[in-house]
Amino acid sequence: LYIGSSSIGVFKLLKPINNKVLKITGGTAKGLFTNENGKFIINNIKKILKKQKINCVILHFGEVDINFSYYYKLCVDNKLINYKTFCNNVYTEYIKFIDVIVKISKCKNLIIKGLYPNPVEDIYKISQLLKYDIINDTKCIVDYKTQLNFNFQEKLRHNYNNLLKTFCNTKNKQTQNKLNVNYFYYDLDKYILNNN
Repeated sequence: LYIGSSSIGVFKLLKPINNKVLKITGGTAKGLFTNENGKFIINNIKKILKKQKINCVILHFGEVDINFSYYYKLCVDNKLINYKTFCNNVYTEYIKFIDVIVKISKCKNLIIKGLYPNPVEDIYKISQLLKYDIINDTKCIVDYKTQLNFNFQEKLRHNYNNLLKTFCNTKNKQTQNKLNVNYFYYDLDKYILNNN
């Protein structure tokens, strides 16, 4: 079972036998524990379980938070935000949801997919945020442009991905992992960043 924001859709290319994809367009990792998207996912898992077991869940959330919500919050709060604190807040809420998913799905394998780098070139990033109504240039007085570049976004992304990787490693080492679930983290950095 593949669950994630828009980019999880790539897994629809797999043959549908025993594979299901739940795409939550615009879904934030931070909101899943409390919002309608999270409830939608849980209800779908329950429906699937009536027909078959779920061996493996692959989760991919956080792109919306890192690439969009961070900048939205900058403009709403009108002050610079500590990116590590922001990532920790997203992560803390996301893992609450992950724990619920593991418990409900009774999966034996949970795979957390790390975020991709933002593919939009720096010169187009402001246009991207304006187009999706993430920022409003007339109301945003904080200088978000200094943080709207590949290098800064990579800091955000790496920090968030490292939290997820550590979460998986910690879960696997815990002796109280009573559900006997294998946690895996993966990302494609070595392919995407090293080979252009």
